[in-house]
Amino acid sequence: METRRAHLVAGGFPKGTHAGHDMEYARLRLLTLLWERADTVVTVAGDYSDLDRWLLDARLLITYVAGPYPDGAQNEALRDWLEGGGHWLALHGTAGGRAARSQDRKTRRMVKTEHHATLGGFFINHPPTRRFRVDVADPDDPLTRGLPASFEVVDEPYMVELQDPAATRVLLTAAIGPDTSPPGFGFTYDEDTALLPDGKTRVLAYRRALGQGSVTYVALGHCHSPLSRNRTPVDASVDPAGASARRPARPLGDRGLPTALAQRDRVGRRRGGGLGRLHSRKGGSQKVTPGAKPQNRYPGTARGNSSSLNTIVNFPFAGPSSTWTIPHSYVSPRFSHCSSVSKRLRL
Repeated sequence: METRRAHLVAGGFPKGTHAGHDMEYARLRLLTLLWERADTVVTVAGDYSDLDRWLLDARLLITYVAGPYPDGAQNEALRDWLEGGGHWLALHGTAGGRAARSQDRKTRRMVKTEHHATLGGFFINHPPTRRFRVDVADPDDPLTRGLPASFEVVDEPYMVELQDPAATRVLLTAAIGPDTSPPGFGFTYDEDTALLPDGKTRVLAYRRALGQGSVTYVALGHCHSPLSRNRTPVDASVDPAGASARRPARPLGDRGLPTALAQRDRVGRRRGGGLGRLHSRKGGSQKVTPGAKPQNRYPGTARGNSSSLNTIVNFPFAGPSSTWTIPHSYVSPRFSHCSSVSKRLRL
């Protein structure tokens, strides 16, 4: 059997930190889905170190990061790899990168680097987590075909500036409107260059060709845990009081990761949704004591309503006949207020 390789970059900055995200959960979910492909070999890193070496014989790069970004040499290697036929699935914070102190020394602003031109998008800020509607901008594209015309999510409403709009195929948008961040929240910027000319629409997913390869970016997908989430405010659409989303979902106690994965799969099969249908924004709660260690690092998913999206991303490893369909939710089940995004990756 012919094997093929994918490289996963999942981590925060500084190295080894969560950077406001549940990196363990995101890494676990992505690796679990890649592991289910018996013909796929996966390498993993927490940042873009030695990227040229890892991409030598890889066909797919997946990134879920909050802070790490490729430097000049790494970006050059990445671009060469893409132009030669590689495929990059960039998720959520990949459009960010380095943040610098503003002149007042009290706030920070994002710094645009070379890798944003390769990615095709540049994150400038996001208002507090809120509930909002996502619209499918191109229903005829193979990546979005079969999706509902719109769906609801609870997520960070990313403000992403397109770097080459003429060469970008917009897949998902949201009529979020102007930045509603409260004073002192998030990052500063001179101009809201992420807002489209109509004054209300923002791009949340797109794909673009680069040589013989391609880049697909999806802004949705925030996840956090008691260890990684600070008490930042949320929008009234999530909590009328604006409190931080800290309520965890029902834990599995001390039954461990194997039991958690087995239960997830059993419930998924009964519901007909597989791996990507188990995230719930409802369910039991667990008292969290500041500084206390969670009962289990990988608690199970409470059953209830799911706010999820099935997105098809095409990455032809070995021609049109080679497909890989995976329903995937990379959003942590630990909280009732987390975004929920499911993916079916056709590779």
